[in-house]
Amino acid sequence: MNYGPMNNDMVFKSARMVLGDEVVEGTLAVAGGHIAAIATGGSAVASAEDIGGDFLVPGLVELHTTTSSATRCRGRRCAGRRCRRCWRTTPNSPPPASPRSMTPSAWAVSLMMAAFRLVDDAGFTIPQALSTVTRNPARSVGLADRGEITPGKRADLVQVRLVDGQGGRRQPVVRAVWRAGRRIV
Repeated sequence: MNYGPMNNDMVFKSARMVLGDEVVEGTLAVAGGHIAAIATGGSAVASAEDIGGDFLVPGLVELHTTTSSATRCRGRRCAGRRCRRCWRTTPNSPPPASPRSMTPSAWAVSLMMAAFRLVDDAGFTIPQALSTVTRNPARSVGLADRGEITPGKRADLVQVRLVDGQGGRRQPVVRAVWRAGRRIV
């Protein structure tokens, strides 16, 4: 399956690309900061960047606001307990027992890790889980040029390797990040 020509500014090979509703092993080409072509199989381009079988996923689109944990909710529902509306712990509430019950102001959770936890805990496929932190947020704020690996979209890409973590869970490790086809991490 080929999605266009492979003569471009940058070529990635040996990548497990998360495309819409499937994971495809192959090659991705970038030209002018946008995804130019996708092909299954290897690449004959000598200068291609070898992803080594890692996942190549769309760049994350993070939509949130951060509040100081010292601020208090002025809503009526708090009443000295954890407020579900503002997700902060009020002074009279006990400290959270686990990272799952901690508030965003007390525990910063990686979007990538959250997506892969959806795979492990909720039975999502990898493409479904990654859409929750890439395509869906991009669409919700009108960023139609990013959030998925498709020819013509902006080449915001993340190389992710899954490693064995605590309790047999797979932990995502970000190996590299490209913004508009340019490596930034």
